[in-house]
Amino acid sequence: MTGQSMRIILIIASEFVCMPRRSPSSSLAFTLIELLIVVAIIAILAAIAVPNFLEAQTRSKVSRVKADLRSLATAMEAYSVDFNKYPTPSDLQGNFMPNPASAITVNPMETRVPVLLTTPIAYISSRPEDTFARTRPNESRLYHTVTWDYLQLRRNVGATVNWTLTWNRFFREIVGADAPANVQYFMLSWGPDQEHSAHVPHITSSSAPHTHGAGALYNPTNGTVSNGDILYFGPGRGFWYQD
Repeated sequence: MTGQSMRIILIIASEFVCMPRRSPSSSLAFTLIELLIVVAIIAILAAIAVPNFLEAQTRSKVSRVKADLRSLATAMEAYSVDFNKYPTPSDLQGNFMPNPASAITVNPMETRVPVLLTTPIAYISSRPEDTFARTRPNESRLYHTVTWDYLQLRRNVGATVNWTLTWNRFFREIVGADAPANVQYFMLSWGPDQEHSAHVPHITSSSAPHTHGAGALYNPTNGTVSNGDILYFGPGRGFWYQD
């Protein structure tokens, strides 16, 4: 509670205390001015408390998203240990792609958490949904999951887009540098603003216009509800500059 708000409440309260007392013979009901004073105090307290509550709620959701992405990264690494590769992501609806190399209608930068993390071997009990994701027709609320392996599969299969170039351009726009060789996948949440700040278009050349920049990364120092997506880069890179 700010000092200014406290002073306002004290002034109102003092006016209430200084009001003339009614005689015992007067009505026991509250007067209109007394009711208005009580309503004013409640409104001031609500104006102070509600924003703080909403901000705490958003911070809690951000913590949940980061915990989800860390758990998914652990599952991705466990799968990689068993199969010496990362699992193929699911499609936009979250469905398994039995022949991903020929799924030319799927944008490999818009894929979702792999089904293979839960079946036939459960590396994670279930695929968590992004608490910040908007509900859209024919689009899963699962976290975006993009892997270098799948981009390589799609590179020469009916591709009108150089997806490996798109991958590197994405990193240059988001973190200001080419993708490190050890980064093999990234996972993405919409972030508190519920907008895709780090959405990547079909980039076909290195001269394509710059569209996003560092503001695409969520940073709570810009405000609890501010622009930017929450991204996790693996293996081992984590949230990069976001922690």
